[in-house]
Amino acid sequence: ERRGDDLYIVGGVNESRILAGDFIAFNGVMHVTETVLEVPRPCEDDEGCADDEICQAQYCRPAPPPSNIREELVRAGDFTTLVRGIDATGLQRILEGRGPHTLFAPTDAAFERFEEENPGVTDRLFGDPIGFRDILDYHRYDGDLSSDALVIEDRVVMNNGLTVDISVDLAGIRINNSLLTETDLPATNGRIHVV
Repeated sequence: ERRGDDLYIVGGVNESRILAGDFIAFNGVMHVTETVLEVPRPCEDDEGCADDEICQAQYCRPAPPPSNIREELVRAGDFTTLVRGIDATGLQRILEGRGPHTLFAPTDAAFERFEEENPGVTDRLFGDPIGFRDILDYHRYDGDLSSDALVIEDRVVMNNGLTVDISVDLAGIRINNSLLTETDLPATNGRIHVV
């Protein structure tokens, strides 16, 4: 694979830049690589591979690169209400577009708890795209906010102009007292923190 002026060997467990190439010998051609290429581990399914790998053609291979924020939410499967809200409020183009964006993503379980505490509110939000957009913008930050950056911040101004309070305790990072259950989920246009 060509990256700028460099050539890389890709597709195995790791990749390596080719430092020099086309040394011709009587029995073949040699290329000098920057690193040792690792042999993929055999597997029967993804369970036999590391977290950042998938089982492909009976060998553990690096997982494919992430997609954009909205596609990552769909792929994860735990964010159907959030994705419906993103689509209903016109945020789809933004969260599929260029970034970086940071999204504090409530799961379906979080929406269910919210609905239990506030019966009928979720349906009313879907009937009010402008109000729902304001709430979703309160979960969105234009820029890259890693968990490392969050632990040194006290407050962050979100996309709707309101400020969230950030705190850290033994359980982890909290946004307005809501614990982030997962952090730094990568996307091509930013990152996701799960609320």
